[in-house]
Amino acid sequence: LAVGVSGSEAEFAKLMNERASAIGCTHTNFQNASGIQVKEQYSSAFDVAQIAKEAFSNKELRKIAGELTYTVAATDKSQARDFENGNLFLAGGVVKYVNGTPVPNVAEVKKYLGVFGGKTGTTRDRKATMVVGCDFDGLEVYAVVMNSDLKNRYVDIEKELNYAKENLSSYEVFDKGQLFLKGK
Repeated sequence: LAVGVSGSEAEFAKLMNERASAIGCTHTNFQNASGIQVKEQYSSAFDVAQIAKEAFSNKELRKIAGELTYTVAATDKSQARDFENGNLFLAGGVVKYVNGTPVPNVAEVKKYLGVFGGKTGTTRDRKATMVVGCDFDGLEVYAVVMNSDLKNRYVDIEKELNYAKENLSSYEVFDKGQLFLKGK
């Protein structure tokens, strides 16, 4: 994808940085398209939430991210392929794989009502990251964990979502058309 769009992965990373900046990210620097940890590639939790919010504003991506499995249709270059969603908050389950490698039973996760998508990540030193989008009766929130571990990634996200559910609400400050200040 990166090479097809930009000619090289480095050029695609430049586009990623430009887009991140355009949506308000101030503590993000991409060096590659995959997210594989390299020197000088970083992002803050706030920026990760901003990127997720922007990504999930795409209706098709949001739909795919909420599927438990997804089949990519066959092309002239490959057969159809099935993918299993790694976001266990969608249906509950047990962590089975990390980066394609089977792992022992590290965490059992219960379905979390309202979660519509997310992205897991694991660094080379087995640190776990995750961003999740959740809808609480029309209030959309994003929870992010970074530098966690495989067992606690879901526990940490669940704590953040529970906190948001218990402490955040949406309300109208002013009625539409209501005047707040009138100039002289």
